[in-house]
Amino acid sequence: MNPGRRYLGLLLHSFGTRVGMTVFRLIRNAIIARILGPEARGLFALISAIPELIAAVGSGGLSSALAYDAARNAPAGLLIARLILFGGVVCLGVALVGVAVLQWFPSSIELGQSLGRWVWVVVIAAPLFAFKSGLLSVHNAAGHVREFNHLRLIE
Repeated sequence: MNPGRRYLGLLLHSFGTRVGMTVFRLIRNAIIARILGPEARGLFALISAIPELIAAVGSGGLSSALAYDAARNAPAGLLIARLILFGGVVCLGVALVGVAVLQWFPSSIELGQSLGRWVWVVVIAAPLFAFKSGLLSVHNAAGHVREFNHLRLIE
């Protein structure tokens, strides 16, 4: 296949993915806003943002390191092992430490009171965000454009 045609195909696939992601996000946000109403939107935003923050802190540059190794054609098993170890175990540990802090100082931290039992959703979601970020970096660096775009749509 002609490299120019392949590039154009991948470019169109990526463009379609971006448009699809934007449309899905708009529809999702409209549905959630209707269901939750104004009083619960803040809690939803909080529950959505905290796992991403924990994953960023817990993975500490994991995505960049995995992308570097993937670009150097490191074995996939090694990349996945690093993703599971650092992305999963470390992020889960950071999330559990955060829950312990919220439990230790329940009255002084308003965040703990706002989350209530939803805090366990955050604990589960934090490693998933790290996995997602790591997989996206690996596929992008390895040149797997279609897989990268499919993961973005699933996201």
